[in-house]
Amino acid sequence: MGAFFDIDKTLMRGASASVVATALLRRGLINHRTIAFAVRQSLLYSLFGEKASRVSTVAQRAMRTVAGQSLEEMSDVIEQVWEPTIRPRLFARTLERIRWHLERGDEVWLASATPWLVSEMMARHLGATGGIGTRLGIRDGYLLAELDGPIVHAHHKAAAVRKLAEERGIDLGQSWAYSDSFHDVEMLESVGHPVAVNADVRLAAVARRRGWERLSTRTRKDRLRDRSLKAAAAALAAAGALAVVSGISHIMCGN
Repeated sequence: MGAFFDIDKTLMRGASASVVATALLRRGLINHRTIAFAVRQSLLYSLFGEKASRVSTVAQRAMRTVAGQSLEEMSDVIEQVWEPTIRPRLFARTLERIRWHLERGDEVWLASATPWLVSEMMARHLGATGGIGTRLGIRDGYLLAELDGPIVHAHHKAAAVRKLAEERGIDLGQSWAYSDSFHDVEMLESVGHPVAVNADVRLAAVARRRGWERLSTRTRKDRLRDRSLKAAAAALAAAGALAVVSGISHIMCGN
């Protein structure tokens, strides 16, 4: 049997890719404009949830940013974010589920749109079987600005899970899947034991209607933090709208 865990907002607070972007900035591998973009997308994710168009936009920007970087150096940067940054963000209740599955002898896989280097690194530290993530092309040890396969999101994540299960002889009817996002409904439907973790509004509605297990990992501190992030995202959106209006007025006035 197997257990498949989404990462962002299911296993950890926030977006794993944003954490890595900050580490790349410290190394001088990306610029402040890119990190500002990552922060903005993270805030919008907190306010509006996961959207396919936003996932694609972030992936395209990420590919352009890391193209030409050494795979070895990128792996080293990602490894170094585990202890100080990612590990403190992990949800205790989701970790309990991972340990429970491992004790049962289940295969445990992390499945996410995040870069495969991140999902594999996290899986290794957690003692999981492995990680599934969005892969970039590699040539002579350097990353390319092109995908090696689809972005592991929505339908493509479900397809990746089904393919992996077939290859490894995992009975999905006896398996588990965990996610916070409505976009993972297809993955959740593919297993016998779907679990909605910190579910967004649409996934919560599906879980209620179908009688799926629902799990919340949020403490009072988490809820207060979410409100603060949403307020910041709303302010960011308002500021962006104001800038657009000001720009239009400027053009119309001929200034």
